[in-house]
Amino acid sequence: PLPLECQLHGQGESGPVLVTGDPIDAKGSGYFQLSLSVYGMVREIACLSKKEIPHDNLRCLYGKHERLLNNLLERYNVGLITDLYAFFNQPWAYALYTTGFTELARECADIYQTNEDAGLATSRDMDDTYSFLRLSERSKRMSLEDQEKIIQMYKNSSVPLYVENLTLKYVSEHKLQLPMYIRDDHIAAIYRSQSSSPLYKDLSKNRPKHGQTPE
Repeated sequence: PLPLECQLHGQGESGPVLVTGDPIDAKGSGYFQLSLSVYGMVREIACLSKKEIPHDNLRCLYGKHERLLNNLLERYNVGLITDLYAFFNQPWAYALYTTGFTELARECADIYQTNEDAGLATSRDMDDTYSFLRLSERSKRMSLEDQEKIIQMYKNSSVPLYVENLTLKYVSEHKLQLPMYIRDDHIAAIYRSQSSSPLYKDLSKNRPKHGQTPE
């Protein structure tokens, strides 16, 4: 059974439905149907395939916003996604399947209401707009005007920097699980640690220059 929080995200009005594959095509990956809520959250997933289905990974998608899934809806609408199985098996998605990612998402969400340094919790002008962010009060769709207010509030705050730092910290702590996210500074740190080893030898210093004959 799905966790309660995933079941809650499945409630409410239905939104777009994304479909790839053919359930009777044995040569393809199989049939994949993903349903979003009106708020862009993953609410239902239906898979039918003769191949092994990565259900442990796919269940991690429940309750996630489609923008978090590499702009899923936009990519699908412009025809960039023809196989949802392959899409969610790409390296960018691996962080979603780690055990601590849900907690990371919660920490990022908490910044909006608990971190005054981010410039959000003390904004009195946005009190009415905050009510739309509460799951229990989402009885109607947010107006475009309120959406624009939240976007501007986000851009004018320090939240993007806080979220970026939390995410980079998470990737650094899970670098063995997520080598596809390795950054240049991580590579430099690995190089420095190896260069101090007595077993390390910098072969580049012994390479002959252009036109020279090697000894």
